[in-house]
Amino acid sequence: MLNKLLVISPDEEDLQRSLTAYRKVLAEEVATFNTCKPALEYLKSHHPELIIFDINMPVDINCLFLHEYSQLPSEERGKCKIVAITDRNNAQKLKSLPLLDEIVAYEAKPLSQQRLEEIIQGL
Repeated sequence: MLNKLLVISPDEEDLQRSLTAYRKVLAEEVATFNTCKPALEYLKSHHPELIIFDINMPVDINCLFLHEYSQLPSEERGKCKIVAITDRNNAQKLKSLPLLDEIVAYEAKPLSQQRLEEIIQGL
């Protein structure tokens, strides 16, 4: 189980519904944002262990978040890992993402509880 999980998705309602069912299994604290700027501010002060980043946002916003993330000092990034998610129809967008060592998985939505648990156990 994680201490902190950060979720960034333009469709926060959809992810919120998915995560609510098994929130206590995943992390003690789950923060969700539908835009990148407040998510970056949260990241700087809360140091989550995992970010679930929905790439179904315009490419420039995805790249902006990942660029800003990569520019953070290592103490603000902590030991955070990123899971990039998208629906099966947008899998092509994965090729447009900058490569970061912190991205540990590229997954199709919806993420099952079992798959999230596998990712968390692998951290």
